[in-house]
Amino acid sequence: MAIARWVASALALVVMIPATGLTQPNVNFKDSWFWGVKGGVISFSTATVDGRVEPVVGGEWLLTRTQGGLYVSYDQSMFDATSAFEDTTGQSRTVTIRDLRRLTVAAMAFPLFFDAGFASIRPYAGAGFALNFIRSAALTGAPPTDTILEKDVNNRLEEERDRAAPVLILGLQFQFGRLAIFGQGTAMPAEAKFFLNGRPTVFAEAGIRFNAGSSKSRRD
Repeated sequence: MAIARWVASALALVVMIPATGLTQPNVNFKDSWFWGVKGGVISFSTATVDGRVEPVVGGEWLLTRTQGGLYVSYDQSMFDATSAFEDTTGQSRTVTIRDLRRLTVAAMAFPLFFDAGFASIRPYAGAGFALNFIRSAALTGAPPTDTILEKDVNNRLEEERDRAAPVLILGLQFQFGRLAIFGQGTAMPAEAKFFLNGRPTVFAEAGIRFNAGSSKSRRD
């Protein structure tokens, strides 16, 4: 699997990076801007699909303090799937959905760090919200012949493409000087009136973050 090979390559890179700047692990973490890229998988269910697993890629930004931070990320998962909803007459309507775009904002906590000699290791947790946008949703089969019902169905197609939802994040970061490699999992509960409503949606991701500099101005 391509994602598994990518993660294995990242771990191999961890082993090869020399231990630099690790005598004071907070020097390259506290009050910093991190930019990162990531990849992984999303697991989701709908009214017609159970336990679907698809790839996801994205970018992120992390502003750190001593033991916390602000996290912002944008990612997209690529898939073709189906979902369903009931119209006002009680008839089930099947929908073809494509791709999910997600914007996440979360408060992060890095309560501990461990100096492993070759890297500083930080477990972390976060909580926040994600704005979820399904790229397209189209009715499968013939549209309703009744004008009022057709309008209701079209409204549902638009309304259930987008939804905001709370998220929880758990992860582990290995930092080598300004470079960090991380793995994390994100859970998002099932939301009513959203096409990904079969069960909680879960993301498993790995990536690389780079410390682009201090988030505070320095004075001599």
